[in-house]
Amino acid sequence: MGLYYVKDAQFNIIKAQRAEKNVLIAKIKEEKMQHIMHLDEIYEDGIIKNLNIYIEHLIGEENESKVEDLIKRVNEVKIIQKSFRNLKNPIRGLINLI
Repeated sequence: MGLYYVKDAQFNIIKAQRAEKNVLIAKIKEEKMQHIMHLDEIYEDGIIKNLNIYIEHLIGEENESKVEDLIKRVNEVKIIQKSFRNLKNPIRGLINLI
């Protein structure tokens, strides 16, 4: 039963990658903002929510700590993604982060 939530989280990671690509190739600001809004939904309702439900079904603290670490990393990526909203040129902002 818990495996379903992991698979759904993986599916949402793929959706997030597509939305990020769409943000980068969008030509107008409104289109970029629409894709960014989808990213917020995907991170919160897709990835993080499913991983939290998966934790509830886990038996064994070793696995739980691994999933909690994964959730922490997803939140870090989400913070970086949100920082791009205020940049005029997201590509340049990404290069500066690297």
